[in-house]
Amino acid sequence: MPAIPPALHAWYRSSYPTLQFNPEWLEACVEYLQESDPAASTTPGLIKAVEVQLLSSDLSTSVCLPTPPARRAALTTRTPASAHTILFAGVRKGAVLFQVQRVSDAAHSAIQGREVFEDKREVRKLAGREGDGRIMSLDEEEQSDADNKDAVLPAAKAPVFPRGNGSFLLTDGETEVKAFERERIDGLGLEDIKLGTKLLVHDVPFVNGILMLTRDNTVVKGYQVEELEENKEWYLENDFRERVGMDPLPPPGVDLPPAVAAAGAGPAQDADMVPPARSPRPRRRSPPVARPGPPPKQQSPSSDYFGDDDDLLMAAADDDEEEALRAMEEEAMGAARAAPPTRRGAASAQRVKPEPRSSGSRTAPAGAGGTTGLSGQVEVLELDSDDDEEPVVKREAGGAGASGRARPGPAPAKGGGAGARGRTTVLEIDSDD
Repeated sequence: MPAIPPALHAWYRSSYPTLQFNPEWLEACVEYLQESDPAASTTPGLIKAVEVQLLSSDLSTSVCLPTPPARRAALTTRTPASAHTILFAGVRKGAVLFQVQRVSDAAHSAIQGREVFEDKREVRKLAGREGDGRIMSLDEEEQSDADNKDAVLPAAKAPVFPRGNGSFLLTDGETEVKAFERERIDGLGLEDIKLGTKLLVHDVPFVNGILMLTRDNTVVKGYQVEELEENKEWYLENDFRERVGMDPLPPPGVDLPPAVAAAGAGPAQDADMVPPARSPRPRRRSPPVARPGPPPKQQSPSSDYFGDDDDLLMAAADDDEEEALRAMEEEAMGAARAAPPTRRGAASAQRVKPEPRSSGSRTAPAGAGGTTGLSGQVEVLELDSDDDEEPVVKREAGGAGASGRARPGPAPAKGGGAGARGRTTVLEIDSDD
């Protein structure tokens, strides 16, 4: 067990009046420093080295717990909003060492802060540690490949968070309390502060459960806690998400399914929120609710009186119109029955024309009649669409009982045989269009 100089305890009682070391932590710290740090061989060197270890440690392990009851009551009791409530009066008697657990910028929107956060992350990816932040210019249209080998752009400058009044979550090792930067204090900006930074606070107004920090009541001791600083990006991103109403991120180190991890890695979009799993139970469909229709139009008494007469007149007019239509239809049907056949029907009457002379026919002698080599008599029926309505039946010249006019042309051929005496009829469709 190492010997702890009494001067060390005396110095800490004057510099950190309310601090009580965890005895086990202090003994292990002194033993380690005396073995590894030559500067700790002297009492002043040991005091300074122990302070560095204290400010770099997590107060939950280095100070004596639990929090003194009087301090816990002061930090957890909510009083009416009044700037006259002062805690930890006296820098030499009541100053309390706090540790910064969370930090946020209350003067700027979470959307703006998250955009800067994503830009900083993108710049780190592009710059790369091995390339010294030098990015090649690959403009192939303006430069050749040989020129591109030597063309580099200066290192990308990462954007910085805007500086506003900070909002903090502090702890004395066990009890947590909110704090607000009432006026800007050097080293507490969102860009500069490290998680785990130590603050020595005294004579601080306590309004609605929030410590109001100023330059006069706050001493920034600095340093950091490595475990907290490693997850600073997670804390910042989670704070931005919560402020814009998005689901919080899972704790660091928790393995997520690939789909959830891919959704959470997206840039500032609502798509990185995974929808909750649906319940396997079937849902009951509620019966459709009938939407109320428009209320009936109210009419004045005068309009009701005249409206009835209008309805009667319109109904009577409809009946008269239907009766007139029926009478017109009956009249049209009677006229259609009594009408003579149309010209198209008359034009389709039979007309007899002499058979045209074929190549194998011979001229018949006079008085031989209208017989040909195939039949005794040939009738030609012509469907003539002339405008004349005269039905004409024509027979060959010289035939028995021939009437009408004869077609010009050679006489029909002599009959070659008497076997075929049937009557041959030829239909000719003649159109004089």
